[in-house]
Amino acid sequence: MSGNRFDFLEFSDDRQPERPAAPDDGIEETGINASPAGLRGLVGPDGRPVSEVGASSDPRGYQDFLDQNQSDDPLNGPRDQESRGATMRPMEVIGERGERAGQFNFPTGIAVDSRGILFVADSYNHRIQRITPDGAVSAIGTKGTGYAQFLSPQDVAVDRRDAFYVVEQGNHRVQKFSATGRQELIFGHKGHLPGEFFGPTSIAVSPMSGDIYVADTGNFRIQRFDQKGRFLSQITSTGKGLISPQSVEVDHHENVYIVDTLGHRIIQCDPTGREFLAIGRRRRTDMDWIDAPFIEPRACAVDIAGFLFVADGGEPLGQEGKPAGRIHIVDPIARRNETAIEHLGRNLDRMTRPTGIAIAPAFTPDPQTGLLRNEIYVADTMNHRIIRMGWVG
Repeated sequence: MSGNRFDFLEFSDDRQPERPAAPDDGIEETGINASPAGLRGLVGPDGRPVSEVGASSDPRGYQDFLDQNQSDDPLNGPRDQESRGATMRPMEVIGERGERAGQFNFPTGIAVDSRGILFVADSYNHRIQRITPDGAVSAIGTKGTGYAQFLSPQDVAVDRRDAFYVVEQGNHRVQKFSATGRQELIFGHKGHLPGEFFGPTSIAVSPMSGDIYVADTGNFRIQRFDQKGRFLSQITSTGKGLISPQSVEVDHHENVYIVDTLGHRIIQCDPTGREFLAIGRRRRTDMDWIDAPFIEPRACAVDIAGFLFVADGGEPLGQEGKPAGRIHIVDPIARRNETAIEHLGRNLDRMTRPTGIAIAPAFTPDPQTGLLRNEIYVADTMNHRIIRMGWVG
């Protein structure tokens, strides 16, 4: 793993194109502009089942480390990360390496819908895992190229109706499923033209317009589609060009966040590619910047208060020869890098190349301020687990 999340391991015989010259204007306009108890099966357009959804006997596939990380622990106390007058700390660790439901093999992108259901792109198991708040675990899909089959799924996104979208690096496409698991849409194939993909790694759905954004990493661009999968536009250049756009996020104000991993930065822009802000290592002075010591940022998410959480997966090699990782918390409004979460506490090793991050719905107000606080989920990819973190104090 270096630049791309998995360096196109599933199709290593493909030749990655050279990064195209970026147009000066920063964009190419080429085209037109119920809570189920559990999934009972994925069905195709003809209504017939197309894959199995297995229930796990493991109630959630996680270990609760909350009791092992109490704030009065003298070893863990100095490691607490303070922000907004509170402390963000791990609440649960979900999963371990394996093939059973509730286990993972290089989990990457994650998403949480309005009901608190967690979706995980279990990349090397070639499936999506669905974990409900009450602990039901479903393994969705099998390895393949057909309907409701996946080849190295890299990311998951949800929309306002709790439909979920899967982007596949190996099949160079996007699949959409309803909240009950019925396949509703499939679009994209391998190529370099508008509407085609080469090793896409991330997907986001605008909570306002419903437009679909895809990080088309191998083509060095972000593509935007309407709700029917029709190509709208693409962002191919921001400033000096996108070097390795591996993740994309869209907030409630239609701000687009592009995680340019090997550019060591995150670009905030509008849907046309017009830049507002850059976050990361300062490279120039002709735009608004927030200095942040990113190594290889790989994903980001925005919470209800407007704070940006960044999964930075490229720390120097640790003692075991694996790249460590951390979570940055950035305040774009105040224009400052708040803090970085590096140590998870006693009995928890450091994160190893986190490549996915998601904001959970805020259901409970803070007892002191009355404000809603979001928990976050982090895909701790090379540790084959998901970490749920929340605010304490």
